Amino acid sequence: MVRRTLGILAGVIASVGGLALASPAAASDPGGGGSWDHTWVSDNGGATLHVMEHGDLVQLCDTKADGMSVHVDVDVAGGGGGYYLQNSAGNGTCVAVSATTAAKYDLPEGKTIDIWLSTSDLYDQVGGSYLNDH
Repeated sequence: MVRRTLGILAGVIASVGGLALASPAAASDPGGGGSWDHTWVSDNGGATLHVMEHGDLVQLCDTKADGMSVHVDVDVAGGGGGYYLQNSAGNGTCVAVSATTAAKYDLPEGKTIDIWLSTSDLYDQVGGSYLNDH
């Protein structure tokens, strides 16, 4: 299972290019795109968040040359963990974390995960949630 997760993460890194790792809740799930289980876009189009449930892979991308960093709060509904992820590297860059990056990114199975995605302009926040069922 770890090899498959590492293989998936390596494929994402290869397809995105200069992917960097960073350290450091809700509306209906918009569904995924491509190989992602879930994808959200901030209201102003400056941030995109992709989630792959298997391996708890979260990729946060800055998609607008506006000088603002992008952020996501990932929380386990009802308590029990979560984290904050930021990308300050600029337009066209992404940061990614997964269960293999560190234990704090390993989200519990069978729990609802709440998401708040935004740029530094807090008026463009987008909330969402999904059931982490695989």
